[in-house]
Amino acid sequence: MAVVPAVAGSTYTYHVTRSSLYREAEGLMRGEAAGVADRLDDALAAVQAGVVVTARQVALRAEGAKPKGDLGAAVSVLAAWDGEGVLRPEAWSVFDPQGGLRALVVGGAPADTAAPASDAERALAEAARGAPAGNAVFDGLSPTSRSGRPALTYAAPIVAAAGAPLGSLHVEISADALRPLMGAGVLDYAARWVTDAAGRVVTGIGPAGVASEEPVPAELLRAMAAPRDGATRVLVGDEPMAVVSRPVRVSRSDAPWIVGVVVPESTIYARAGFGRYLALIAALTVVVVFLAYLVSVRITRPIRQLEEGTRRIAQGELDLQLKIEAHNELEQLAQSFHQMAYELKHAQERLVKTERLAAIGEVSLAIHHEINNPLTSVMGFAEMLQQRTDLSPGVREQLIPIYEGAVRMRDIIKRLERVQDRTTDRLGGTKMTDLSEPSVPDADVRARLA
Repeated sequence: MAVVPAVAGSTYTYHVTRSSLYREAEGLMRGEAAGVADRLDDALAAVQAGVVVTARQVALRAEGAKPKGDLGAAVSVLAAWDGEGVLRPEAWSVFDPQGGLRALVVGGAPADTAAPASDAERALAEAARGAPAGNAVFDGLSPTSRSGRPALTYAAPIVAAAGAPLGSLHVEISADALRPLMGAGVLDYAARWVTDAAGRVVTGIGPAGVASEEPVPAELLRAMAAPRDGATRVLVGDEPMAVVSRPVRVSRSDAPWIVGVVVPESTIYARAGFGRYLALIAALTVVVVFLAYLVSVRITRPIRQLEEGTRRIAQGELDLQLKIEAHNELEQLAQSFHQMAYELKHAQERLVKTERLAAIGEVSLAIHHEINNPLTSVMGFAEMLQQRTDLSPGVREQLIPIYEGAVRMRDIIKRLERVQDRTTDRLGGTKMTDLSEPSVPDADVRARLA
């Protein structure tokens, strides 16, 4: 009885709990994506400001050098500066107005400047010389000519105090330096990626903050490229994934980067409080079984009492009274049961009375046939003896009681005959008459014999 409600309630609770867990994980993922975007924005803004400040220091050092405007003197300034915040520069480069490499610091130490600059570096130097003083140009993510590894490159113009351009200052931030910004959240079971405006992966980490070198599936990249308010469900192979993404503007660029947080749905249900579902299922099952037990007790106990009462009445206990406490249809059924027992008892009493009256009718009929003929002979002989003239007065006086007794017996037989007829007409409704009451006065009998 309790199985069906328990299964239905468990199924409903299962779907409600799954939805609740998904919404909870979705909220945590949105907060995680927002946190990574904010940390990334703050860190890159600090790098941009640091490049501008360092470019001014380089300009001051160059103007104070001998000869004046020698950019090679900037090496000591660049070697002493190790970056601001959590992002450490991988390399510093100083280019002259003609695009020639004049100073290079890699890993905090001066490096050889004999290697020619790449076309990308010369193009960035030209863009930086055209930028206003106090601004920096962001070149995005590209492999560096020094290490060949992807890096974020900024460039700021180096301007003398008189406003004359002296060259440009470049800084390279390894993409791997962004990873500490990705794993500072609360979702240790989530994977996080950052993609640039072209959809290329800048950096990423897997669950538990482990560095992820595997390529990001194209389905996830497409889902991250279209940020939404809620989570996007993406099927990667046979496993559904929940994806939450948020744009982040890098150095005031019109082409934002994307921060994506990805969690397998199976992990959401297994790790994000899925034990609460099992607890709810167990609690609901216990409650349903308990309620079913109470309902069963309130229904089956009165039914069993009625069943026992029916059996006892069938055995002849017509005075049985059942005590059933049920304020519903069962109470009405018990009242009807008692009414049935009452009617059955009175019907039995009427049947017994009817059987007794029928027996009396049969007895009266037998008496009528067995006694009526001899009694008629007795009365006839008594009348004949009274008509004889040779009888003495004493004998005549003795014949009178005999004749009177015969007359009374005849009247009794007639009454019995009437009782038998009335019993036949209305069984059970006949009132017995006193059979010993005479119907002929003694005076009439004596006159008949005189």
